[in-house]
Amino acid sequence: QQNYGTRFVPSHPTVTVYDAQGNTIRRFGSDKFNKPMWVDLAFLPDDRLILAYPHRWTCRGLAGQPHLPVDEGAKTAWLLDVQHGNVHPLEFPHAVADATVDDDGRIAITCWDGRLYLLSADNFRSGKLPMGIEISGPALVRSRPRTGGWIVARSSGLILFLDAAGKTVREFNLSD
Repeated sequence: QQNYGTRFVPSHPTVTVYDAQGNTIRRFGSDKFNKPMWVDLAFLPDDRLILAYPHRWTCRGLAGQPHLPVDEGAKTAWLLDVQHGNVHPLEFPHAVADATVDDDGRIAITCWDGRLYLLSADNFRSGKLPMGIEISGPALVRSRPRTGGWIVARSSGLILFLDAAGKTVREFNLSD
């Protein structure tokens, strides 16, 4: 097992959701996660679903990359249902590089195999992963609120502006 130093010892995540008064609404225990790892969380717009996905660390060029996965084999993301307590894992072909949720509840996940996956809660519930969109490298991803599209920043310095379906609308190369 990898040791994160004196402050972070590898452990199975536990996610607890509280109301405004600090009362526990739902607790997702460590038995819901398949291995020790560090996860990041993002609420979907209705606050009843939470995306849990592998954390990444900024490494400023180590191994030729600006960021790397914190844990080995970080290939799973989970959709946590706060209302019913269900946990829906979805495994990807390669380690997750980044994830985001837009204002409509759509989920975008990039992986180290150079693919962008545009998902809905139904993909997690069914366990079916779509084909994904080739973006040619690991990347960070964010939503474009006014357009319904996505912004993908590849590790190579190429910024892709995508429409809602993931088609490239324009690109900008930071190296130019």
